[in-house]
Amino acid sequence: MVKKLLVVLVVVGLFSTVALALDPMGPPTAGLKQGKFNGSLEYSYSNMDLRVEGSDLKNVRMNKGYANLGYGIADNWEAFIRLGGAEADFKDEDGGFKYDGDIGFAYGFGTKATIWEQSPELKWGGLFQMSWADLSGTAKEIGGTGKEDVDLNAREIQIGVGPTWTPTKGFSIYGGPFVHFLHADWNGGANTGSADITEANSFGGWIGAQVEVTENLPVCVEWQHTGDADAFGASIICRF
Repeated sequence: MVKKLLVVLVVVGLFSTVALALDPMGPPTAGLKQGKFNGSLEYSYSNMDLRVEGSDLKNVRMNKGYANLGYGIADNWEAFIRLGGAEADFKDEDGGFKYDGDIGFAYGFGTKATIWEQSPELKWGGLFQMSWADLSGTAKEIGGTGKEDVDLNAREIQIGVGPTWTPTKGFSIYGGPFVHFLHADWNGGANTGSADITEANSFGGWIGAQVEVTENLPVCVEWQHTGDADAFGASIICRF
């Protein structure tokens, strides 16, 4: 029953609208043997409060969808690359406009390693990942007719450490503390101008579960939280 529920949640997430958000993290430990590959489809959705010069952006809704390719550099170390799409929308009540984003190009890379194997069931590790999103959209005047085209270029870094616990074969729980750094360049026209967008609170934590649907087809669902953001992530992974 648990496996069926997690599969449904992942499929619903993966086929929703794609966009800019905290990236899925997955287990902090390596899951590939040396020389092995995996491929995955990933989705994340987040709701964030961000800082822009002179005002706050509340309830910034962001999504991302990726195709991910991973490779086992060693039995306890793997790396991956991501390609996908991104989109975002929010209101700036202070500035008097609403931003509606189009789907743009997103890409990234990362690595994770198993640092300590306390037992066959409990492993500790760390991960690093970085991504970029090149977006475009329209800023529309709230309550008016004015609008202008805007480019939004974002860069994000996530660094986390924690355990992966496997209480029974085919089922794992993972998570731990992490830091998230976001910086975006807002390039608008005469009405909204140019500005830097950042996240005020970078520290948070994440927790997730991984279920082996079959021997080489695990699925993951997870929740991430920082002082300014909450995010849901999901992935379907195929090892080969």
